[in-house]
Amino acid sequence: GEHQHAFPPLSVLYSGPQSRPLARIRAKTGLIQHPARGANVDKWLGALADRATALSFLFVFIDPVEGRVTPVLVSALDRVLLCHTRVQGHWGGRGSRGTTQLSGDLSFLTGPDFVEAVDIAQAESFLAALIDSHPY
Repeated sequence: GEHQHAFPPLSVLYSGPQSRPLARIRAKTGLIQHPARGANVDKWLGALADRATALSFLFVFIDPVEGRVTPVLVSALDRVLLCHTRVQGHWGGRGSRGTTQLSGDLSFLTGPDFVEAVDIAQAESFLAALIDSHPY
């Protein structure tokens, strides 16, 4: 089918009583180094177009050697996380814009220097590129 999405400016997207948080949960052990699957692009855009929605990832970092589990909740539109986000067409299926993939070492999310921040212009540009992309 045809996919069409639109979204309001991010400055108004997360305000008001009708906002709803959506989170994808991703676990990553310290021993396995592979990119994490993010979210289906069309479902993501649909959720954003539907109403004020906060898209987040709940990362669960597991270090079996140290016996430590570290959960981190971060906006999917975080300025640093977006730099680690790619789109994989073959994961989304035919007629889909694909699925996001989080690549690289994401352990910086657990560090004391990490501060979550959404750069509105960067996030809007990223979302506009997803909207303008053609289904695979």
